[in-house]
Amino acid sequence: MRFGIMNDPYKDPIEEVRFAGNNDFDFFELTVEKPLSDPASLLECKKEFLDELSKYGLELLGHAPWYFELAHPYDRIRKAFLEESKDVIDLLADFGAEKVTFHPVPVFTGVYSRKNYRSVLFDLLKESLKSLVDYARERGVELLLENIDGGEGKFFTIYEYEELLKETGASLTLDIGHANLYTKTFSGIVFIDRFAPKGLLKHVHASDNMGGEADLHLPIGVGRIRYPDVVKHLLRNGYRGTVTLEVFSQDREYVLISRKKLEKMLSSFSRQL
Repeated sequence: MRFGIMNDPYKDPIEEVRFAGNNDFDFFELTVEKPLSDPASLLECKKEFLDELSKYGLELLGHAPWYFELAHPYDRIRKAFLEESKDVIDLLADFGAEKVTFHPVPVFTGVYSRKNYRSVLFDLLKESLKSLVDYARERGVELLLENIDGGEGKFFTIYEYEELLKETGASLTLDIGHANLYTKTFSGIVFIDRFAPKGLLKHVHASDNMGGEADLHLPIGVGRIRYPDVVKHLLRNGYRGTVTLEVFSQDREYVLISRKKLEKMLSSFSRQL
C-alpha cells in the first residue's frame, strides 16, 4: 500500500508538501478549501507547488471541502455548491490530480428529517453527485464518495451508500474513523468486504477514535479501532491502494508513528497470506 498525508488548510500548502516529501510519503492529498488552500490561493502558488510535488516524486490526490451541501433543498444554494465543487475539480485537474473525494453531507436535520422529505433530499444528493461524477470524468478526474458514518442509519445505511455508488458512478473512499461513528458496532470491515471485491474501494482514510460522535483523528492504536483486523481484511480483499493518514495532532511525529504501525501490520500479515 502507498501512504500519504492531507494538508492542513490553515497552513502554507508548500510547507505541507515539503513535510510529506521530506518524510518519504508516496502521495499528497490536497484538500482544496479556505483559508490557505482555496482555488484562488493555490493558483497563485501553482508553479512552486507543482515543482515541490515533482521534486519529491509525490502523486497528487484531491479532496473537496467536507461541508459542501450537495443536497441542499434550496435550488440556488445547491447550485452554488455545485459550481464551487466544479471549481475544485477544475483546479485539481489542472494540477494533475487523479482522484477527488467528496463528502455526501446530509441536510437531514430539523424539519428536513421527516421521512417523506428525506427521500426528496436523498434524490437531490444522487442528482448532484451524478452531475459531478460526469463533470470530473470529462476533466480526467475520478470522483470518490466518502462514508461519513458507520452505515447503520444515523445519516445513511450501508445500502444507501451502495445505492449512491451504483446510481452516480462514483467509487468509494473508506474513512476508517468515520466507520466507527454513530454506530453500535465498527462497520469498517463491512465496507471493505462489501465494496473491495467489486473494485469500488479506491482510497482509504486512516485515523483512530473512541467511537460515539467525535471524529477525533487520533494516532493509530490510541483509540478503539482494531486496526490489525482492518489491515487483514484489506489484504484479503486485494486492496493495495492509497491510504491517507488523517492524524491531526499538533505533534506530527504521531503521523509518522501511525505509518510505522500500519507498515508493520502490513509486513506481518502479508507473510501470512
